[in-house]
Amino acid sequence: MSFRRIAALSLVSVAMLAASARAGMVTANFSDPEGIDTINFDNSFGYTTGPDAAIVNATRTDTPGPGVDTLLPTDFRVFCTELGQDIQVTAVSTFANVIPLSDNPSTDPGPYTGPVTFDPVRAANVEKLFGSFYPNPTDTTQNDAFQLALWEIVFDNDLSLVQDLSDPNDRLWVDPSQLSTPVNSLAQSYLTSIKNDDAGPNSLPLANVVLLTDPNVQDQLALIPGTVSGGVPEPTTLALLLPAGLMMLRGRRRGR
Repeated sequence: MSFRRIAALSLVSVAMLAASARAGMVTANFSDPEGIDTINFDNSFGYTTGPDAAIVNATRTDTPGPGVDTLLPTDFRVFCTELGQDIQVTAVSTFANVIPLSDNPSTDPGPYTGPVTFDPVRAANVEKLFGSFYPNPTDTTQNDAFQLALWEIVFDNDLSLVQDLSDPNDRLWVDPSQLSTPVNSLAQSYLTSIKNDDAGPNSLPLANVVLLTDPNVQDQLALIPGTVSGGVPEPTTLALLLPAGLMMLRGRRRGR
């Protein structure tokens, strides 16, 4: 594929996103092909049982759009944002809102842990996690570690699974005797990399992520495919690129 063709395709994507709304909705059939695991950790939410985690796949049963949900393919994957609220598998669920994480959305209130607001720091760290450490689709250890690291980023502020007894606001931690298990140590390696990068050089790859939120089902986070390390420009950039993109596409048609 030539560079000119790549540029044209990128600008078509820019035009599609600019023409769509900044929100959407999704109805999909959710399944867990590898089964459900329990991730054990402690927390200050009053949630005392180990939360379940799974490799959750989604197959859309709706017609995409209008909205950013048009950027989610027919088959995609999701990761949980709550602890005490379930998503049914295998079952069809509808999410009334699909919102870019860059819009700093809030989750619908869920038992124990909601709502969560994705402020710029929290949103950027989630985007780094998705952009830098997205797990193998069939590796349960990687997926469990990714989910645990995601919960730490979403609910806590220290990017550490080690309990800080001096911090009354430390919200999520792992029992010291369990820190060296494969899932926990891998999750901590992700968190440490993000924490070090936040302090500088702030150069880890990022991905565009959307929040699927609805009061009737556990909210989910999903990667927009093909957006790692910059990906789809923000709305201000889109406004600047769209006229030039349309001009290039017209020129391309004349050259045929």
